[in-house]
Amino acid sequence: MVSSKHTVAWPPNWASRRAAAGALCAALGWAVAAPAVLAQPAGTSSGAAALPRFDIPAGPLGPALAAFAGAARINLSFDPALAEGRRTAGLQGAWTVDAGLARLLAGTPLVARRDGANVYTLRLLPQESAALLPAVRVEGADESARGEADGIVARRSAAGTKTDTPILEIPQTVNVVTRDEIAMRGARSVVEALAYTPGVYAPGGSADLRYDNIYLRGGYAARNNLDGARLPYGAYSFGMLQIEPYGLERIEVLKGPSSVLYGQNTPGGLINMVSKLPTQTPRREIELQTGSYGRAQAAFDLGGPVDEAGQWSYRLVALERDAAQSAHYSEEDRTFVAPALTWRPSAATSLTLLGFYQKDHQVPLYGNLPAAGTLYSNPNGRIPRDRFAGEPGWDAYDREQYSAGYLFSHQFNDTWTVKQQLRYSHMRGEARTTVGYLLDPVDMRTWSRTMARGQGTGTTLSVDTQAVARFRTGAVGHEFLAGFDYLDMRDTYKFANVIAGVPPLDLYDPVYGRPRPGVRDLIPRIDAVQRTEQSGVYAQDQISYGNWLLTLGGRYDMARSTTRNQLTSGKVAQSDSAFTGRAGLTYVLENGLAPYVAYSTSFAPTGGTDYESNPFQPSKGRQIEAGLKYQPPGSDSMVTLSAYQLTQTNVLTSDTTPGRPPGFQAQTGETRARGIELEGKAGLARGWDLIASYSYVDAVVTKSANVDVIDGAPQSREGKKQFYAPAHQAAAWLAYKVQDGPLQGLGLGAGVRYIGADWGDAANTLRIPSVTLVDAALSYDLGQMRPELRGVSLALNASNLFDRTYVGTCVTATACTYGAGRLVLATLKYAW
Repeated sequence: MVSSKHTVAWPPNWASRRAAAGALCAALGWAVAAPAVLAQPAGTSSGAAALPRFDIPAGPLGPALAAFAGAARINLSFDPALAEGRRTAGLQGAWTVDAGLARLLAGTPLVARRDGANVYTLRLLPQESAALLPAVRVEGADESARGEADGIVARRSAAGTKTDTPILEIPQTVNVVTRDEIAMRGARSVVEALAYTPGVYAPGGSADLRYDNIYLRGGYAARNNLDGARLPYGAYSFGMLQIEPYGLERIEVLKGPSSVLYGQNTPGGLINMVSKLPTQTPRREIELQTGSYGRAQAAFDLGGPVDEAGQWSYRLVALERDAAQSAHYSEEDRTFVAPALTWRPSAATSLTLLGFYQKDHQVPLYGNLPAAGTLYSNPNGRIPRDRFAGEPGWDAYDREQYSAGYLFSHQFNDTWTVKQQLRYSHMRGEARTTVGYLLDPVDMRTWSRTMARGQGTGTTLSVDTQAVARFRTGAVGHEFLAGFDYLDMRDTYKFANVIAGVPPLDLYDPVYGRPRPGVRDLIPRIDAVQRTEQSGVYAQDQISYGNWLLTLGGRYDMARSTTRNQLTSGKVAQSDSAFTGRAGLTYVLENGLAPYVAYSTSFAPTGGTDYESNPFQPSKGRQIEAGLKYQPPGSDSMVTLSAYQLTQTNVLTSDTTPGRPPGFQAQTGETRARGIELEGKAGLARGWDLIASYSYVDAVVTKSANVDVIDGAPQSREGKKQFYAPAHQAAAWLAYKVQDGPLQGLGLGAGVRYIGADWGDAANTLRIPSVTLVDAALSYDLGQMRPELRGVSLALNASNLFDRTYVGTCVTATACTYGAGRLVLATLKYAW
């Protein structure tokens, strides 16, 4: 064996790393085990704030490997005979060590084995192994912010900076749920995928499958983005798209004010979903699923290069589902297809065309029930959880949605890169409901109802153009981002209902199908058309100096909206502008610890006028956040601990000025949320995976003119708790896959979720009790049993395993909903 070694001048002190890791794990109260093999992680700052850069021309493999080892400052050992007669396409630009080696060795039967910290050995795969085994991925080798993450731990994200940045270096909390985690837990929706993420709350749990309504950090509704582009969010929460999670590579939660990058937004944060994109390596997967209530689902995910040169690659994801939520009348059907095509004419240029089409038909189990019999006792007993309070043949929710756009990137040189993304999204939907509004106070079982129909559309066109410059001024590194984005959002909504003639329902002995009003009997109540335009210019600089990282950003937005009342021919126009910013400081230690502190602001236009017809000013948010992130170099783990104080001003409250009639509002309100969030994810040794999270929030109304009459006495809302903000939430998931022996390939997983008590209304009169739920998973890789079944796997997932009955939320005493009961899914998958 001939050794070609390149000695590094900075061997990591592993003993000190272990000491620091032990101290942190003890402080956080759990164990995060790091594997024994380590490598410098991509993008960490330990005097190497930027990735190593390479300029290795195409040619013989041996000299190229020697040049690589010298530039990367690693020990690379190999027999020169392995490289003899082999060539490489070369390597240019900034790469991680693992990704660079993989690129140099592409097209050869050689792989690099990591033997220790910055120590690698080249070896030859046996011919039969090379033919049968998929490519072995080194941990974190080629992860990008828009790409697949290997396992449950993501290392990079673009949600917090709009650049491909290590999460460790982002001075803001970013939680990521990867594709592997979505599949491992069998999540049916984005809400279910985020069930183990700290500080994320979905009223009613996953009982309402029509929308992904998520609240962050103190009861602030999160806005949804897809690949960084804003999705429709109607004025009446009707024009919302729901994204099929099977078509997603990851789901990212950006906590706190984020207007500096995305414009108008609530101060709690946003959800960014990342689509499955074309891949350079072939990917083929077929999935069949069945489960509770006759569920039948088929899906496939195909992708890979189109031509031998690799200039063209594709991805095609599709799903068809016929399902229900209960044994009584509910339906949950979906058709989904998402094509994508990437063209790479050169290493510097990339254009991806992508889109999706989705059609949903649902008869939701979600419906209003009275508090008496759900939240409170009823002399007739508890109302059954699967009681259908609507009217079969009338109640339904239908939605058709589609989206199309492109992602473009061109690197002019080592300094400048230009990017642009465009997305057009549209949905139209109709909801027909039979909603209860009064429980008979005598028999406590007769439920008076109204028939209603809502029809609406939601459309967005967004364009975001960016220029990124990476350069150095002496010892200071810069990643400078400047951009301009434009958003055109249109929303229509019609609502009509009728009370007279609607038959009441006995909630304990229901009889359906009685004579009821027809569509022509519905009385129009709302017919609104709204258009909102936003344009913003922003700049950001990620400045690195040694181990210090300073992130500075600023943005100026102009927003205008017009709302037309088609019933009265009234029109309200409003224009707003605002400056928002962020400043964050991070210090990245060599052992993977990264303390940070940040300040950020946000704004959101507020529609309407006050008593004197003055347009309302935008509500504004500001947050101070401090935290600690920990990612041991070379490990498959990430721990994030953050503390924050978030304040929202210009909140609408009742106008109580003497002499003015009731019904008007003023911007005299203020809310404040203080909390801590803790999340740990780790791919542990020998097949173990761990997810753990905890959040605490104290969210209160600090200023308000609103007064509620409770027990006959007026009470101010000042000091009241925010609703949709449980003080405590916690979750933990532990999974194990047998590595050897007769049970090799068997996977086991179990999780527990605690959702603390919450208030269902602003007056704090409806107390929603806490609940603890248990989930479980079982899987088996059939290829471990028989070689001809390689790629075939079975999975069994159960949510709310013990079928716990609980109240998800109550908005009023006549509008309560149960959380989802036990659901069992069985999935057969073949990947090759």
